[in-house]
Amino acid sequence: MKFWSVSNLAEFLGVPKTWIYDRTREKGPEVIPHMKFGKYIRFAPESQAFQEWLEHHRIGSALSSPQHQK
Repeated sequence: MKFWSVSNLAEFLGVPKTWIYDRTREKGPEVIPHMKFGKYIRFAPESQAFQEWLEHHRIGSALSSPQHQK
């Protein structure tokens, strides 16, 4: 498994590194699943937790499911 750095994830998502750092410090549904190795933050893009977080932010996936249409 290859880990991504904050820079890798920011580039992948097209967001500033500060946005990534903000979401590794907060508690709640917006926290990006991550690991800390000392002062280094790493992400496992192939992990189930990361994939679920990513899918949660996809527009039209969960919101367009029959459960959410009433």
